[in-house]
Amino acid sequence: MGNPLSQFFEVDERTDGVYIKVNQSHKDSVDIGKIEKALRDVFVINYDISTIRDVITRASGEFERIGPPFENYDVKFDSTIAIKGTPLKATMRISSESIVAGIKPTENMIYYALQRHGIKVGIKKEGIREFMNNAAYDQDIVIADGIPPENGIDAKIDIEVNLNPDSAPKVDEFGRTNYRDIKTFAVAKAGQVLAKRTPPMEGKSGKSVYGEDIKSYFGQDAKLPAGKNTEISKDGLWLCATKEGIVYLENSLICVGEILTIPGDVDFSVGNIKYTGDILIKGSVRPGFVIETEGNIDIEGEVESAKIISRKGFVVIGRGVIGRDDTEIYGAGGVTVSFAQGSVIKTDGKLTVEKYILHCNLTCSILESNKASSSVIGGKITIYDHALMMNVGNDGGVETDIFLVDKNRAKAKEKLAELADVKGKIAKQLEPVSRELKAKSQILKRAGDQATVKQRQELKKWVDTYNSLSMKVKYIEKKESEITEVMNSPANYGGFIKVHGTIHPGVKLDMYGVSHKAIGAKMTNKVFRLVDNMVQAEG
Repeated sequence: MGNPLSQFFEVDERTDGVYIKVNQSHKDSVDIGKIEKALRDVFVINYDISTIRDVITRASGEFERIGPPFENYDVKFDSTIAIKGTPLKATMRISSESIVAGIKPTENMIYYALQRHGIKVGIKKEGIREFMNNAAYDQDIVIADGIPPENGIDAKIDIEVNLNPDSAPKVDEFGRTNYRDIKTFAVAKAGQVLAKRTPPMEGKSGKSVYGEDIKSYFGQDAKLPAGKNTEISKDGLWLCATKEGIVYLENSLICVGEILTIPGDVDFSVGNIKYTGDILIKGSVRPGFVIETEGNIDIEGEVESAKIISRKGFVVIGRGVIGRDDTEIYGAGGVTVSFAQGSVIKTDGKLTVEKYILHCNLTCSILESNKASSSVIGGKITIYDHALMMNVGNDGGVETDIFLVDKNRAKAKEKLAELADVKGKIAKQLEPVSRELKAKSQILKRAGDQATVKQRQELKKWVDTYNSLSMKVKYIEKKESEITEVMNSPANYGGFIKVHGTIHPGVKLDMYGVSHKAIGAKMTNKVFRLVDNMVQAEG
């Protein structure tokens, strides 16, 4: 059989390969498609069509090598090779009958047979070598692996707030376990991100061993768990709080509650509470616990030996306060209690007492304890504006001190005391700093030009510390001067104390520090004012 390329141009078959000569005059008339068909028709299995195309394009007029001597496929080999395939795997089995038939398979024959069976992708060279090296007849050999599709990645929801607070008790620096902080609450501000969504991602198609595309699947989507007082961003990627409040899960949705509700007592199962919104406690506050918030606090039960602080709101205590001089109640806007004993209660607004106050330290703008059975007995009561009380003191003559004060001056006095305390602490810090500064200065002076960089740096450190503390002192002194001006401004003496029922001996009235009055005998239905620098009883 002649060389199939001879019909197109001159061919020279040499020992080292096949050569062809293409002239410029007829290169344009050569059809590469017809050439490849001619090679396939006679089952040439080792031609390189790209090399043939390059030689034709150059048309150098000289013989050029296009590859090794042609090898023709023996079609009888088809009956001795069995190829089975799935989209992702193909196996080959060559029967030993090929030996009987005088067929010696080559790598090129195997490659060609695979192509005749449509195997195009992932052909395993090592599988062919396995057969060639070990004469692995009558064995199934994995001959091709398809490319599996890479399915898309599912959407992911990441929670950005702590919905499962750590329940482990804290141990302080002295090794003491604090069970009161056993639980905290996740609080979100308006606009805060509560959860984020990573969108699903598209997958990557695969290829079967036959060269066909294998479809991949898009990742599954997921919805942000939007609950009460939350909203999803326009791009669908963020879940944000629309209001400030406590974050909680309800029916697998993230919600923000404007009111933090404790269904029972505040005890070791709940722990201290630090919050920013309103708090409703259905039970009582047990000894030693602390509740702090910016909002309102409504306690349906009682408070016992605890600390309740509302920095901007109101405090309402349904069943009263029981203390042993270890209970503090503060509500900036106002405080309402059924009763209280042995406690410190402060408000810049109105303090309302339903039943009685016993041996408490009270500070408020207005005190209202004027129901028929209400009484104020013992302790110290400081009033900024006025007091409306039913009964004050008792028949036992228990000492009850009531002070009517100018609010601005009282606040200024408290602030001055605070500043004096801070100034005293800074003064103590300055003492060792001054000593060190003096000592370092003397060392540097003696060293003169021989002073080291380290010595100069040490001196600078002490100078900076001294200057910093001194600046703090100057700032405090400036504030003290401003507050002193308030102290020296005219006082407001317009307040009054009204007792609808009985005021008993043992009660002492102090009005603005100008005049004092000790009640020596029972008096009823009286209004006490400062008139002409004297405490006057009207009515």
